[in-house]
Amino acid sequence: MGETIMVLLAFFILLGIGLVLYAQYQKTSMQRSAAESFEREAVRVALKMAFYPELACSEGGIVNENCFDLHRVTAFANKVNREKDGFDENTFLFYETELRDSAIYVEQVFPPADSSTIPFETTEDSSQRITLYNNAPDITAEGSWEKFPTFIPITLRDETKGKVRKDALGMLVIETYRTRFSS
Repeated sequence: MGETIMVLLAFFILLGIGLVLYAQYQKTSMQRSAAESFEREAVRVALKMAFYPELACSEGGIVNENCFDLHRVTAFANKVNREKDGFDENTFLFYETELRDSAIYVEQVFPPADSSTIPFETTEDSSQRITLYNNAPDITAEGSWEKFPTFIPITLRDETKGKVRKDALGMLVIETYRTRFSS
């Protein structure tokens, strides 16, 4: 009788240890799966934004890849960005379904931006950018949100300059946010 109790006790202890290890493995696996899903979503948002026909340069009905027309960018930003005068709530809601919790900027890298024709904003690190879309969450609690930035090099074209230096090197910056899971 004593041996049977000891065998059962050892069996249940081993079973308990096995269940704890399996639960820890499942938790880690689910966190990894959620992170991969978030990264896929962030890349999907970045690719969708990079190929919006509303922003693309075109010549004679032919769309140039990785090229944004600065005047189209400005018009898009005026309609979709809450901080602009021409903000349209319906347009914002249309793009919110695709772009979700993200902040999207176009930065002019070289040559330095001429703010006389295009309204670039100057940031703390003195980069020149236009905010296209900003539905970033209010990040007040440290560590509550996770950010996944994506950078896509693009050509910025200003058609009003004619033949004189109308192209510039730019960067499309997409910052996608999600709630951080607690461990």
